[in-house]
Amino acid sequence: MLIVGRLKDHPCTANNAMKYLSSGINKMSIEIGEELPNPFRLIKHYRTEPRKRFLSEEEAPALIQEFRRLCDDPKYSVQAYALLLMIFTGQRKSNVLKINLSEINNGIWVIPATKVKGSKHEIVVPLNSFAMDIINLRKPFAVNGYLFVQSGQTEPLKNIRKTFIKACANLGIEDCRPHDLRRTMGSWMLMNGTPIEVVSRTLGHTSIQVTERVYAHLLPGKISDATESAIAAMFKGKV
Repeated sequence: MLIVGRLKDHPCTANNAMKYLSSGINKMSIEIGEELPNPFRLIKHYRTEPRKRFLSEEEAPALIQEFRRLCDDPKYSVQAYALLLMIFTGQRKSNVLKINLSEINNGIWVIPATKVKGSKHEIVVPLNSFAMDIINLRKPFAVNGYLFVQSGQTEPLKNIRKTFIKACANLGIEDCRPHDLRRTMGSWMLMNGTPIEVVSRTLGHTSIQVTERVYAHLLPGKISDATESAIAAMFKGKV
């Protein structure tokens, strides 16, 4: 009962657990050539709401500056650079940590479909100057093309948790997760007038509906601003 209670308090964890268990049973059925009972197909998943947390006007510049400061500390440097690239591209942690120079050409980062979560299509990421600065700074330290490899290692980083927690603690930022950096890019793009279609493509969402669901709380304000602008133009009689 204790386990059930904990899962109920964390619906995303519960849903993922049921998904993986169901997938495991399906794979076993294929391997043995016999369909096994799969009760997880019948269990209704918990309803979840997208997390809305993103860095505020005070937090965003402060955290970027703190990551930059930690780039000069050998203990945190590699992870700090990776965190900056997460902010500057809005891409998932897993893709950023495994970025390889072979994926970058003429300022374009093409994330192979094999690395893209929930999609069979590659993600094309035009790199801004901030992102390119990080990539160029890490090039001399690349190992087998991977940009984020700790000294003495041959495989790319698997996590950035230690540095992320350190930076947030230094600034007193609470209830913040690494994935919130990705959401920060999407939110700030929308708040600065970027069309949702562009935001969706930038983040590599499988559809614009996914983007609308995640950023639904920001859309009413954007619609209100758009109608205000349209009415102002009507009064002027000028498109």
